Amino acid sequence: MQTIVNCPDCGRMFTKYYSDKCPDCVQLEEAQFNIIREYLRQRGGKAKLEEIVEDTGVKEKYVMRMVRNRRLSSEFAIEYKCESCPEMITEGRHCKKCNDKLAATLGGVAEKLVAQPEKTGPRVHDKLRG
Repeated sequence: MQTIVNCPDCGRMFTKYYSDKCPDCVQLEEAQFNIIREYLRQRGGKAKLEEIVEDTGVKEKYVMRMVRNRRLSSEFAIEYKCESCPEMITEGRHCKKCNDKLAATLGGVAEKLVAQPEKTGPRVHDKLRG
């Protein structure tokens, strides 16, 4: 069954077949990917995010989408800021220090949840039976 949806990039309606984006935006993203790939090849495979955006004219959100979708990260080393601090990284969303900090925080929360006694009292399905 064909589904009609709005393109998340341009907002136009299109019939969704294989992509979440309309054919025009898919074509535009592929062209932008080729521009970035050629730029990185000319620079020895390394560049900072700001340099790519400034020199190619491709918007930062599109470059980061390609990095997060791993279209660029396996072949090239693109430096960008950690989402939690100004540290420069080449993969993932957070630097090692911030990842460790998040893991410790989440580990502490998990321990507290496990340590809490289970609330007793009638449950919904008990009320329905009785």
